[in-house]
This record gives sequence, C-alpha cells and structure tokens, in this order.
Amino acid sequence: MKIMQGAYEPVDNPMYDASLLELLNTMLSYDPAHRPAANQIMAHVSVIPTLFSLYVDMGAILSPTGN
Repeated sequence: MKIMQGAYEPVDNPMYDASLLELLNTMLSYDPAHRPAANQIMAHVSVIPTLFSLYVDMGAILSPTGN
C-alpha cells in the first residue's frame, strides 16, 4: 500500500550497487510516466550481465561439477 500511495522508504542496501538501487527506486515511482519501460530495465547496466548469462547458458548441458 505504501508504494501505491508513493510513501515508501527508498531501497538503500549496501549489498546492492548504486546503479541497481537507482533502477529499483525508479521502478517504484508513484507516477507511471517516471517508471522505466521493460526494454529500459532489460538494457540497464545492472541487468544486462544477468540477461546475457541466461541467454548464453539457455539449453547448455552442464558438466556434473556445474561448469
């Protein structure tokens, strides 16, 4: 309810880098015009490495050691 009312505490966790925190905070913006579109989220510098590894590893047959 706090997010829907625009009254949430910004995400601030030292475990996440500043770029990812910025993305999360913009995604939680009350005004839909200020939220990023799906293609903007997927192109974000913090998201690209994960998406790339998912794409590259999809369908891969891993060795028993997981490599």
